[in-house]
Amino acid sequence: MHSDHCHHNRESELEDELAIAEKARSEGDWKHALRHYVDALAVDAFSEQALAAIRRMARENAVLAELKENSYFGAQLARAYLLADAGNYEEAAVIVARVDEIMPHLEAVRL
Repeated sequence: MHSDHCHHNRESELEDELAIAEKARSEGDWKHALRHYVDALAVDAFSEQALAAIRRMARENAVLAELKENSYFGAQLARAYLLADAGNYEEAAVIVARVDEIMPHLEAVRL
């Protein structure tokens, strides 16, 4: 029963982060949107909606540069995805391994 309750809270938190991110993006504030998409990845490292939005923003903005200076594990997960998309698998794997060591419950190593 306890895990179901936690799962519900996690889903709610993910939905909240995605809603805030979408609102910020629709208002043209990509950095604010990015922060909440990154927060969504911190809740669910495999959030397709967050990842798709981050990838979209990366085509139009300097997202990788913005994430490079951010040590938050969600930001580093987003960075790993984008680095892998660009073919930089080695650096992406190193980042994922570090995130997995700090936050094993995210199962980031599956990335």
